[in-house]
Amino acid sequence: MRIFSSLSIAFLLSLSSFAQPGIVHEFGKPFPSEMKMEKYDKDPAADAVYLYERGDVYFEAIENRIWIVKEYYAKIKVFNSLKFDGTIGIPFRVGNSIGERINSLEAITHNEGTIDRLSIENVFSSHYQGRWHIKTFAFPNLKDGSILEYRYKLASPYHFAFEDWEFQSGYPKVYSELHAKINANYTYRKTLIGNLKLDVESSTWQKKCFFVDGFVNAADCEVIHLAMSDIPAFIEEDFMLSKKNYASRISFDLIKYINIYGETTIYSRTWKYIDENFEKENLIHKQLNKKNFFKNKVPAEIVKIENTLERAKKVFSFFQNHFTWNDYLFRIDQDIELKNAFTNKTGSVDEINLSLLNSLLGLGYKAHIMLIATRDKGLPSDLHPNFYDYNYLVVRLEIDNKVYLLDATDKFMPFGFLPFRALNYHGRVFNYNGVSFWQDTRVYQPSVHQINVIAKLESDGTLQGKVNERLTNYDARNRRATLSNLSLPNYILKKEKIFNNKIITNLEVYHQFDNEAPLVERFDIQIDNKSLEDKIIVNPFLYNFFNQNPLTLNERSYPINFGYPRTYIYQISMELPDNYEVLEIPKSKSYFLIDNSMEIRFSVEKNENKMDLIFVMKVNGIEYPTESYEGIKDLFSHSIDIQKNSLIILKKK
Repeated sequence: MRIFSSLSIAFLLSLSSFAQPGIVHEFGKPFPSEMKMEKYDKDPAADAVYLYERGDVYFEAIENRIWIVKEYYAKIKVFNSLKFDGTIGIPFRVGNSIGERINSLEAITHNEGTIDRLSIENVFSSHYQGRWHIKTFAFPNLKDGSILEYRYKLASPYHFAFEDWEFQSGYPKVYSELHAKINANYTYRKTLIGNLKLDVESSTWQKKCFFVDGFVNAADCEVIHLAMSDIPAFIEEDFMLSKKNYASRISFDLIKYINIYGETTIYSRTWKYIDENFEKENLIHKQLNKKNFFKNKVPAEIVKIENTLERAKKVFSFFQNHFTWNDYLFRIDQDIELKNAFTNKTGSVDEINLSLLNSLLGLGYKAHIMLIATRDKGLPSDLHPNFYDYNYLVVRLEIDNKVYLLDATDKFMPFGFLPFRALNYHGRVFNYNGVSFWQDTRVYQPSVHQINVIAKLESDGTLQGKVNERLTNYDARNRRATLSNLSLPNYILKKEKIFNNKIITNLEVYHQFDNEAPLVERFDIQIDNKSLEDKIIVNPFLYNFFNQNPLTLNERSYPINFGYPRTYIYQISMELPDNYEVLEIPKSKSYFLIDNSMEIRFSVEKNENKMDLIFVMKVNGIEYPTESYEGIKDLFSHSIDIQKNSLIILKKK
């Protein structure tokens, strides 16, 4: 990560060979050489490549308001149309009275001898999450060899939301450049994130470039040009934090704003300043004056519980069941209405959790606001505090010197566990009259998925079994969420597919509505195994924890983050038919990382006509460095091999 100011940027534009001198990319006019291109030499396996990408960002006075305007243009060459997703999504924010606007959207598909233009009737807008909406379209007549072009203009009234420029994406890029003209009234911290270097970085000042009707003085502008060439694709895969932490991009964080009347607003402070002025300046603190209102909303039978921890659990469960989260995330400057949210039984993450916090404070608990950046938001800066880095608010509760982190937006989370989306290293706790501090959000208690089977193999190859499946913590949470969305018959059908199309009957679910207890399912299962004349072939694994390796990259440039420790246990005790003898059984084996932070143990025992197998896979760590990638990938491969290829072969006596 590199932070630079306008004074430290080297002026390389006129000297750099990467500036593509003499080459002008004009919308609607791809070069003949681009049409003939059959592969991208620097990444021959790529399904597509960005031939050119450009952004122009500037400030403009529209309707008595200053807007940030971004004009975007991209030209893409497609090599494999079956694997390339030709659907484009452009996210934008919608506010209560004003929001972002997208216009001048155009898209063209070029094939040899034909041009297909996007029709406005094929552009759709839909709600995505919270205040975020998305405008989508699909390129018409997409084929192998197509060249795709699209451009649009996005105007935003949110000055804090100067969009990052993402040089690196899921496809390689030949050349990507950003031109920005920033009104001097706005000061942004510009940070280069990722491992790639800029090929062009220039900054100059233009005098009197920005005018507002009715004001005599004009503002100066900082004129920036940043570019990269030959940019490799950034490939995402499972078990990672946000790609924003690793993919090469330029971020713009608003530090200071001077309005047209000369009044200054500082957005980036020190933690010391924020702590000293938290009560006076912060909108969140003003929401903590509703303690009596929310205390009185808690049912009397809960208030009367003498045990402090048990009472807190019931209070949490009350708000968890009362509210339905509307998917709106936290933003420091958004208007919230706690009482209205409670009445309507729906609200944003801050409305729900501030309601919970008020009630806990009213009942005399030691509880505080804690701000978090979600996993997909990216890591906030530790050195340069900025409330816009945070998009999530939870409650830190302390009882008998033990800390519990609470989020009532998820109806299926147990007390003291944050949703997976909030497991992003740490959050900032605000101590009202004291000093704010970092609180670790990492979970060290493993989530366990355990399957125990007692089975009998018949002479015809049929296996009848009783299954006991037990899940804890995050695994239990996910299963409860699935159960809540399906009828029992549909859930059984889904479960039969997961158990490799085996027949499931007599399903019973225990503790479905008790988030504090492990979720348990018990059911009968029937399998028809392969019978070849005088032989029976049995795979004792009725369930596979992993059907394919989630780690597939040849090389991974960012850490492996599981979010929480995980344990997978499969155990089967199988009675064999008396008139068959065992020809072949799988061998016991074990694999592990050198520090034992991840391990696989598989043991097989045969006693007379009984076979016992135990498979255990433990992921004891939360995050692993890139140096561990190959070892972890190998462990997943061994896990899959054991589950799929541990065959038992029996022969008739």
